[in-house]
Amino acid sequence: MTQALLLWFLPLFLLLLGSDNVIQDYRTGSQNIFISKYGKKKYFSYKLATSFLVSFFAMFISLILNFILVSLFFMGGKNTKEYSLPDNLLFTLSIEHPYLAVIVFSFTACLLAGFAGLLGASFSLFFQDRKYSYSAAFFVWFFLVIRDDSLMYLFQPFAEYGFDTLLPVLATALAVFISIPALIYFYEVKFNDG
Repeated sequence: MTQALLLWFLPLFLLLLGSDNVIQDYRTGSQNIFISKYGKKKYFSYKLATSFLVSFFAMFISLILNFILVSLFFMGGKNTKEYSLPDNLLFTLSIEHPYLAVIVFSFTACLLAGFAGLLGASFSLFFQDRKYSYSAAFFVWFFLVIRDDSLMYLFQPFAEYGFDTLLPVLATALAVFISIPALIYFYEVKFNDG
């Protein structure tokens, strides 16, 4: 249950963690000072990169801590005989190389968390208001979560989904997570003078 809360509301947590300072800069007027000192392009690039990195490493630290604790508590445990195992390449590789599967899925989770933070920072830079930024980030994230090919599949190692399911989900998610921030960055840097 706690995993569902974390993953379903991930953009909101990451907005609080790494993207809310953009709105605070706007409200205090320090955004104008930073932009006049460093330029709009550097300010926006810095805020987006910082949000991505803070979100990425927050998830990374959480997953490393989880991996260490699970490795200690369930040392040597392996039980796959009681379940009907799906017949797909990814699952077979995951069972044969469990640590590699955990590393790959953990990196994917960190990457998606970074992109969720980037998305939140983009909306914060665009709307400069919490209620619109949080709503937009949550809407885009939730849209990717509730689809038939859910974004949540990418967070689950040792699941029944194969490459044929996960790669299109990853491609769709990356397309959304890259295009929205890129469009907002381009609009704000090139066209928005206000």
